[in-house]
Amino acid sequence: MSKVVYICFKDSSRCNVEIEDKIETIAKRITPDNIIANPTKIVRNGNTVYGVINPVDSVLENGSSVLLGMAFGDHDKWWEPQQRIPDGCYSIFRSNTEKTELITDVTGSRSIWYYHDSEVLIASSSQRAIIMMLGSFQLNSDVFPWILSTGSLGPGLSWDSRIKILPADSIGTLDHERWSLVVNTNEVEFKAADFSGEEHEGRLKSSLTETFSSLNVDFNKWILPLSGGYDSRGILSLFHSFGAGFSNIKAVTWGIKDALKKPGNDASVAKKLADHYRIKHNYYLTDLSDEPIEKIFNRFLVCGEGRIDHIGGYLDGFKIWKTLFENKVCGVIRGDEGFGKESVSSAAELRWLIGISLCTDFSNLQNPEALGIQGNQLPNKLQRRENETLETWRDRMYHSFRMPYILPAFNDLKLSYVEVINPLLSRKIVYQARTLPDHLRSNKVLFKKIVNSINPNIEYATSGATAETRYLLQSQSAVDLFTSTLSSTTSEEVLPKKLTDYVLKNVIVKNGNINKSSIIKSVLKRYLPAWVRTKATRMNLGKPANMNVLAFRCYIINRMNETLKEDATIFQKVLV
Repeated sequence: MSKVVYICFKDSSRCNVEIEDKIETIAKRITPDNIIANPTKIVRNGNTVYGVINPVDSVLENGSSVLLGMAFGDHDKWWEPQQRIPDGCYSIFRSNTEKTELITDVTGSRSIWYYHDSEVLIASSSQRAIIMMLGSFQLNSDVFPWILSTGSLGPGLSWDSRIKILPADSIGTLDHERWSLVVNTNEVEFKAADFSGEEHEGRLKSSLTETFSSLNVDFNKWILPLSGGYDSRGILSLFHSFGAGFSNIKAVTWGIKDALKKPGNDASVAKKLADHYRIKHNYYLTDLSDEPIEKIFNRFLVCGEGRIDHIGGYLDGFKIWKTLFENKVCGVIRGDEGFGKESVSSAAELRWLIGISLCTDFSNLQNPEALGIQGNQLPNKLQRRENETLETWRDRMYHSFRMPYILPAFNDLKLSYVEVINPLLSRKIVYQARTLPDHLRSNKVLFKKIVNSINPNIEYATSGATAETRYLLQSQSAVDLFTSTLSSTTSEEVLPKKLTDYVLKNVIVKNGNINKSSIIKSVLKRYLPAWVRTKATRMNLGKPANMNVLAFRCYIINRMNETLKEDATIFQKVLV
């Protein structure tokens, strides 16, 4: 729920009331329009000032230090630089008179963006907040090919070429006297330990037990989104076996109305699980919002800052998240994990699975220069290493790219309304998963075995309950909006006309305006067995990127450029 703006000045006289006023203005601009946020908490101390936007009870503060998210187990002196770093899902900003530290958890589940020069360090959960403080914007065109091919900003990139993201499992340390910033990162390494299968199982089970035993979750304020798959079911079973206060757990599931009637669906299986454990369970309908589509898109970009294009789960205009916020829900306990992905047979399939496809993976983007944009390629650290198996590369790529860049982008969409933690991403569990051999990681074999051993005999879901994005993007209202936006003079200032002309020429309209029958069809398709869906996906490798999806991605680039340029001008006096 909470986001932070954290500023440290070399000259403490610049840390004044004017900065507090700016933080208040920033808070209003990055809060979604469908809620009334809690009052911003601002703390000014010496050369440091921070603001917590939409603060909740779970935020930890001490002096000039703040922790967003949740620390697991013992976290004494979390606020003091150079002290032990706790386990958990969080971002930490901590200072004393000598040093300031920025700290990400083992997977970077909450992103920290920062800007540092000879006078100031600005760190934040929000790129927009930093740009507003700077009073200027330098568009980073390196993100363009990544947005087109992945729907994300790509590996470690930001909208502004001056803003950096702190890598996962890192400490950024600012020495106040030297005014130098040094970043130390624990790199992702997979190295199979020489243990028997039984020993690996025992060690992974111990890391799960220790983590869930150490969680101090107030189930009166936190809820568990429950599906019919392994991950959320695993969390439910682990809380039942090792957690405290289990009887107070509240679970929620969301999807379309018809999903409840379909055997084997996330919605119906989740209800069976809740009934078995005798816990409270609510089902939220993801009905289409009656608001104009442009308003839904704008709210999506306010919450997510254009880091991800996956709007399918938010077609209700964030009504679910607004409801949770207004019902005083502090946060949600999600089931993101890193136990191992599905088997792949090629590098292209691996890239698709992880969500880091290149322009050259699509037949209509293979010559990006002809469309007026540069191409993209994997950074050296994500390339396959010598003697690295395809399975190890797959999971190292997942931990190095999807975990720190894609999953936090999904979290950002929710953090304007509720807090988010992922117990399965604790340091103990993640480090243990990286010691597993390929055959125990692929398809989450070992994790599934452990979950099955403590689970009730209830079937697993074979299909989801939510709708696909493409039905929205093919609606007449969406295509009209894309056409008007990408044909504007502001679009021509940022996007090559060759690209927008090509995209708009090839977008399609289906079923006129979006309707519920289209949504139902998209859900029914998910009842196909997993192996059929996987095979169909492999057959699509190398085919054209969906033109309506490309139109939406171009729309995101255009709208974020407009927004960030406006952000840079809201304060007459430039900070630096």
